Amino acid sequence: MCLARVARRRSSGLQMDDRLPAESRRSAEERYADVSAPLARIARMAAAFAGSTLVRGAIGFATSLVIARGLGREDFGRWVFCMAWASVLTSAFDLGFGVLLTRDAATSQHRLGDLVGNALSVRLILFLPAALLVRTTALRVVWSGGSTDTLTAVVWLAAVSLAYGCLSAVFRAWPKWLVTILGVEAVGAALQCVGSLWAVARGVSALLWLAVAIQLAQLVVALALFRVVRSSDEPIAWTGMRSALALLRRALPFAMTGIVANAQTRLAPLMLGYLSSPAEVASFGAASRIGSVGKMLPSAAFAGALPVFAHEVGRGPVHAVRARFNSTLGIFVGVVATVTIVGAGPLVQVTYGTRFAPAAPAVVWIGIGLVPFVANSSRKIYLYAAGRERIALAWSTVALAVQAIGCAALASTFGARGAAAALAIGEAVVWWPLRRAESVTDLGPWSFGLGSSSLLSPWSPVRPERTKN
Repeated sequence: MCLARVARRRSSGLQMDDRLPAESRRSAEERYADVSAPLARIARMAAAFAGSTLVRGAIGFATSLVIARGLGREDFGRWVFCMAWASVLTSAFDLGFGVLLTRDAATSQHRLGDLVGNALSVRLILFLPAALLVRTTALRVVWSGGSTDTLTAVVWLAAVSLAYGCLSAVFRAWPKWLVTILGVEAVGAALQCVGSLWAVARGVSALLWLAVAIQLAQLVVALALFRVVRSSDEPIAWTGMRSALALLRRALPFAMTGIVANAQTRLAPLMLGYLSSPAEVASFGAASRIGSVGKMLPSAAFAGALPVFAHEVGRGPVHAVRARFNSTLGIFVGVVATVTIVGAGPLVQVTYGTRFAPAAPAVVWIGIGLVPFVANSSRKIYLYAAGRERIALAWSTVALAVQAIGCAALASTFGARGAAAALAIGEAVVWWPLRRAESVTDLGPWSFGLGSSSLLSPWSPVRPERTKN
């Protein structure tokens, strides 16, 4: 009896051992598929964003040449001034919806019409008083030569851009429709370039109204596409002040993060202007622009990663996807940073000339800071996707504070290289806290409801219950 039991156990064990390799192979294949599919979507979306940026950048440059040659120096300056004001108004009243709508659309497609309608309503309601102020007073104070027609065109361009941004943010969440909406924007840029050949003879006001007309056409196309995608049973609708305010509260961390990011970009040249010389400001400007080339591809990757991460987090843990994404991006950034550091001198002299040779040490520090900057940005994207945007905002604010202290201490003595070093130090200081917050987030799924925005500590996660659609 005992010998029979032992034999049966051994036989059962052998059968299980025979099955293990096949099961392990299937499990490995499933895990590979689970990782490779999201990474492939990120790669396709990143390629689309990078291609769109290059195409629209080239068309925009051609448009600026047409306008500059047609208007002359002074009127071209007025056109640049008006477009800058329209851009400032659009950025100021983005209110964080650009990121929030992309994330939520990638997470769930339930009641997207209400989401877009509430975001659009909040933007335009808050924009209206500012538009009236700009239209009647503000622009006249800073630009006495502006005509009423020109000022009106600036306000309308900002308003239509805000409305279009609500829809384009949603399309950016869907790989299937991303190329379509980017194509609409590329066609709009091309029409702006071709139309400028006609409008340039009619002055600045005609060029601005042309931009308004093209942006309005893009809005109409986006509305039609949304109706096709979501069907006529889900209209874009305002669901009440309470829902709109709740949506605004969820978007505010993203709005604040944008403000902090802009402050990080502009802090160094401003402090150099106060504490050092114009030559050092010029050196830092040259160095930062060289560094921005190395950030172009990672920025496109982040734009593609946010909706994919948000979609995958809604389905379960994404540690393997995130780890593979970070490692691939890390290799690329490591190579770019090494080239930037080692070739700082030649890069400066080839791009900006020998007069900018003193900017080489600043380029070295920009290259050093590139590694923690990209690593931190990748982790912030993952935190955004997981509903922990307030954590990203908190550590971004810490990095800004460290950068400000570093600039105050180093800029007066070391000039541009001191400001660049302060920027790198600020990113390095928050590298570990963001890594820790990212690791804690990997412990489990997160909801995307209002509760997820109240997570303030990266050290003690609280998993709110997932809301059911």
